[in-house]
Amino acid sequence: MKRINGLLALALLFCIQDVHAESDSTDTLDPVVVTATRTETKESLIANTMTVITADEIKARRINTVAEILRVVPGLDVLSSGGPGQQTSVFTRGANSNQTLVLIDNIMMNDPSSPSGGFDFANLQVDNIERIEVLRGAASAMWGADAMGGVIHIITKHGSGKPAFTGLAEGGNYNTWKTGGSVSGENNGLNYTLSASHFYTLGVSAADTSMGNPERDSYQNTTVQARTSYLVTPDLDLDWTLRYNNGQVGLDNCGGSYQSYDGQTITCDNPYYTQNTNEIYTRGQAKLFLFDRKWEQRLGVNLSQTNRQTSYTDQSAASNITSTSIQPISTQGQQIKIEWINFIHATDFDTVTAGIEGKFDSMNASNQTFTCPPDAAAGLCVDPNSYLPYSTQTTLPSNSYQGTMSNGGYYLQNEINWLERFQTTIGGRLDSNSIFGNHMTWRANQVIAVPELNNRIKANIGTAFRPPSLCELNQNCYGNPSLSPETSLDWDAGIEQDLFDKKMKIGTLYFHNKFNNLIQWVANDNGPYYGNLINVSSAVSEGIETFWEYKPSDVLSLRLNYTFDQTQGAWQSGTQTSQPLLNRPKNKGNFDVDYRFLEKASTHLNILAFGERNTPSLMDNTNYVSQVAGYVLVNLSFNYELNEQVSLFTRMDNLLNKKYEQVWGYGTMGFTGISGISLKL
Repeated sequence: MKRINGLLALALLFCIQDVHAESDSTDTLDPVVVTATRTETKESLIANTMTVITADEIKARRINTVAEILRVVPGLDVLSSGGPGQQTSVFTRGANSNQTLVLIDNIMMNDPSSPSGGFDFANLQVDNIERIEVLRGAASAMWGADAMGGVIHIITKHGSGKPAFTGLAEGGNYNTWKTGGSVSGENNGLNYTLSASHFYTLGVSAADTSMGNPERDSYQNTTVQARTSYLVTPDLDLDWTLRYNNGQVGLDNCGGSYQSYDGQTITCDNPYYTQNTNEIYTRGQAKLFLFDRKWEQRLGVNLSQTNRQTSYTDQSAASNITSTSIQPISTQGQQIKIEWINFIHATDFDTVTAGIEGKFDSMNASNQTFTCPPDAAAGLCVDPNSYLPYSTQTTLPSNSYQGTMSNGGYYLQNEINWLERFQTTIGGRLDSNSIFGNHMTWRANQVIAVPELNNRIKANIGTAFRPPSLCELNQNCYGNPSLSPETSLDWDAGIEQDLFDKKMKIGTLYFHNKFNNLIQWVANDNGPYYGNLINVSSAVSEGIETFWEYKPSDVLSLRLNYTFDQTQGAWQSGTQTSQPLLNRPKNKGNFDVDYRFLEKASTHLNILAFGERNTPSLMDNTNYVSQVAGYVLVNLSFNYELNEQVSLFTRMDNLLNKKYEQVWGYGTMGFTGISGISLKL
């Protein structure tokens, strides 16, 4: 704790940045955000720690995936188990990856059928995104379960003006290419937008090539996004949105290599192991204003569905079929949510929010029957119950399993702006879960503005609740029916300061999260992929987020941020320890420069630095944990506008061709160069 306090004191003297914020608001110095309170609120009145990534920033960097753009956000750690299309998770302030709620246009994207119930960012492209709002800190009081660490809310574009058409084509090394286009517009109260794209890359081996895994695991993605709304009357608006993602990727059996039961070195490459994922997210909403727009009502219905097919296209040749053959080969997760939310603007300085929702999760999964290869005695096929090699049985049994869970949520919140200096938000929520009963969560937020000094003091405290997912409760997918819900107490406090006529902004905060009954995976003697889930009595994440932002002119902006996140509570050797939680680096920094060096030409420089972290590993035969070294990545992009209709661009990722690992034994991309053209008609 003394070390934390020392770093906090240092950060107060040397403050480093948050991603610049911008939204639909025309006031870019104080934009409007919606995720923190669920209603439009100026960013300066939000006590929660927020980062907003705009469409302009995404365009400047020419990045294709949401995961890549999230890497620059303070407090977030993005981890991929391999190259493009591989499992990609986001950890918020030391919380588990499934404790971050992911939304697109208010639709929950977390997959009820995934092993942890979290969201896999592997197939999420940046197509048609207006902005991404990232809220850090417990948000269960408004958003319910899965929002223990925070909320990532992706907001897509609305159509406007005359019909417009866009097109894009790009290509580069690793046999990478992407094409796409969109149409949008508005007429007589009806606005619309439709986009589609296809992406392909030969990629790299999911299992690290340097450990004897030369086979590349290619990836392709198709994304379709549609959104339309109709203004029936000035007080009634109807809205519908749809997102479809398809990803097809080659997989490997594990990361790196390992020793088999008879002492042989087994590599993890598997050219016959593939996965096809289809994701659909859709929502219909009606918004009604009454009593001179002092009462706003929203009635929404969401459907999210994830279908995942995992297969071996040539079973006879797949000798390394083992460790994955007993996992679900076909899975389907579905969530239906019905929500009625009310915003009552009692006065100009007092807003009451009240809502009720019903959420219904379901999971269906099945295994295919496989015959073990001839060398099964070497341990290549294992019994899913004992995790030991089959001795006489040569056929893995078929299996199917299902699960359902429902949750009712009831929440109330009050926002009061006192004398334009004090913004107070207090809220509470009751969740009624079909398996785990009733749980209450709450939060309190305070902003104190000191306009004479151009600064804002912010503080937040809140609790959160998350029930185990359907898969976490099911033994057929390595779950534990005895798991209890996770809970947490989260608080943070900090200060933001505007300088030089608001051209510069600095800030720092301290955060502390205490998790109770945190769910962790505990490996047994057969390796990190075999074991059980357990509740850990408590775990802690505490640290500092600090930022610096400076825009000396209209053509140049500089941004810098640093996160120190110290976690403890990892389970090792049959007991809880003070060791860091897996996959969380203690140190992370980011530096961005945007510079328009000609009237029609601009460049973006990004430098990312990550400290060492502990990850699951086949190297350590005791705890199955290894430390992955820290690394620095340099990324550079250029944009040139030929005219109002045509732009040329180039992106260079990992400019220095750094060899690094995010997770032990899994591959990463080297230098990647992409060039392309975009059209707007």
